[in-house]
Amino acid sequence: MMENCYIVESSAIPVTSTESHALTCAIFDATPVPFAINDQYGRIVMLNRAFVETIGYTLEDIPTLSDWWPLAYPDAGYRQWVTDNWQKNFAASARSQCPFVPLEINIHCKGGRIRRFMASASPMGEGLDGNHLVILYDITERHRAEEAVKAMESAALFEATFNQAAVGLAHLSLDGKWLRVNEKICHILGYSREELLEMTFQDITYADDLEMTLACVEQMLSGEIGTFVKDIRYLHKRGTIAWMRLTVSLTKKGDGAPDYFISVIEDITEQKQAAAELIRLRAQADIFLEQQILAQTIMALAHELNQPLNAAGSYNEAALRLIKMEQINTAKLTEVIKCAVAEIQRTGNVMRNLMKNIHQNIQDSEVFELNGSLHEAVKAFNAAMYENSALVVLENSGGEVQVSVKRLCLEKVLMNLLWNAQQAIAVKADMSVDPVITIRVAYQQDCVVVSVIDNGPPISQPVADKLFNPFFTTKLNGVGMGLPISRALIESCGGKPEIVNLVVA
Repeated sequence: MMENCYIVESSAIPVTSTESHALTCAIFDATPVPFAINDQYGRIVMLNRAFVETIGYTLEDIPTLSDWWPLAYPDAGYRQWVTDNWQKNFAASARSQCPFVPLEINIHCKGGRIRRFMASASPMGEGLDGNHLVILYDITERHRAEEAVKAMESAALFEATFNQAAVGLAHLSLDGKWLRVNEKICHILGYSREELLEMTFQDITYADDLEMTLACVEQMLSGEIGTFVKDIRYLHKRGTIAWMRLTVSLTKKGDGAPDYFISVIEDITEQKQAAAELIRLRAQADIFLEQQILAQTIMALAHELNQPLNAAGSYNEAALRLIKMEQINTAKLTEVIKCAVAEIQRTGNVMRNLMKNIHQNIQDSEVFELNGSLHEAVKAFNAAMYENSALVVLENSGGEVQVSVKRLCLEKVLMNLLWNAQQAIAVKADMSVDPVITIRVAYQQDCVVVSVIDNGPPISQPVADKLFNPFFTTKLNGVGMGLPISRALIESCGGKPEIVNLVVA
């Protein structure tokens, strides 16, 4: 038995415009991607369910784009960036008839959450000229995952760089606690990482340097300075002193509040030791040079004085023999005495010519500005000592003061006194004494008093009374001519050297 077969031809099922609109709205509303429709007048015509659920705003909240922009982008700068790029991409799409280039943006949702979207726009087509569909693909989770991967890669790179740095690197809390240290710091100070993280920088800072370091920290926290660089001393775990060049900067939070310190620490102990050794060697070289100059001067002086003194001695011996004769030849005795006097006068001329030669390069007095010369003398002293000189401090040297004196003479005396002060300062083997020389200027009615003061050991009164005596010295290998020469130069300029409060002035 054959079964009956029915073939039904299908055809399009007509729907009314009302049904079409309802279908379109249903599809629009059911789409899981946030949609919005804007018209040519800047009004927001429709929002789908996904838009309201994801972003939170309804048409009552944002009836127009003017309402939308400040809510979605409260930061004015970022809002301007979004609007500029949105309009640029929209105009480019209209000109080229190509799809809108998507824009990655952060949107502030209702309630304060911030989500990341890939935003795109498309014209609605015929019959809806001026209207366009805005599509917002939520890529928040993807963006977070990408940022997390970048953060992990960045953290790994930072950790490798931090730990392998050739200098000490550390993060410290605002109260000085070590938060993070690299291997170099542990090697420099002798402590393990675990030991340092239980300490503060105050625990290992040499007592004499702590107050200065804390003052710099306070200046950074108050905003007076942004960073500081200082040479300070740390205490090694063994108890020895290690010199460090410390560079510190302050990291701030997003709101500008201080967060933590970043410290770069360089071990300069060997440099300091080399500097101290260089000072010692230079002092020895200068003493040797002084001795050689003195020896040459004595030899020259002996050579020049020997002949007239021998001649004078011979004439005096002849005079004595004439006096002892029974009949004194007065004329001959007078002639012999005159010759002896002439030789003695020649001896005096030799001494005067010698002093003249010593001072032949010193010009006559001139009027010049004192403070400028003081600064130049300090600069020359520091240059001669390289970086190993004492800290030279000028007190009361502000303002212009005109003096009338031999400039070269003044410069020679200042350099001599500065070098003398440098040698007088006791530098211990562990370099625990920072050498400081103070040049103090005091203005009086008709003169200026310039004092050179060092922080070396005190000078006893008996020693102070002899300091300007030729060949007197407190140094093991000193010659004892530096201060006497300075005294002669000062007096040649009409000045007066003094010992005040047991320091050289």
